[in-house]
Amino acid sequence: MGRPAGAAPTTLRGEIAEAVRWLARHRLLRILAVAIALMNLTLSATLSISVLYAQERLGLGSVGYGLLLSSVAVGGISASLVAERVIGWLGPATTMRLGLTTPFWCSFAAMSLLTLACWPILSARAVAQARAQAATENDPPG
Repeated sequence: MGRPAGAAPTTLRGEIAEAVRWLARHRLLRILAVAIALMNLTLSATLSISVLYAQERLGLGSVGYGLLLSSVAVGGISASLVAERVIGWLGPATTMRLGLTTPFWCSFAAMSLLTLACWPILSARAVAQARAQAATENDPPG
């Protein structure tokens, strides 16, 4: 979509300002833009920390972390396959509200279940490491 013939040239800054003014006049799109920006910010923060969590706390290597990220992708693809039916069942407004509010609670529940499931493994690993460290400290030098 080009400019009309004879229109004054514009700058990138001017076009960005025009787009921001246009977005500011549309309440629904403004709310969605802010919500999506915040969701992307929190997702980026979560993913940047998850690599450390996976490596240092869960003991995953590069393959394990790749599988963990792949599970996120599988969840996204699965959601896209059922999205149309969910929107038809709940309606677009309710689906949007749930989509913007439930990821926190779902993430909280999933991390809680993951912690409960991994707790025996992590505890056993910590005990084994403590015993190994104690054994090396008690050995006489030489």
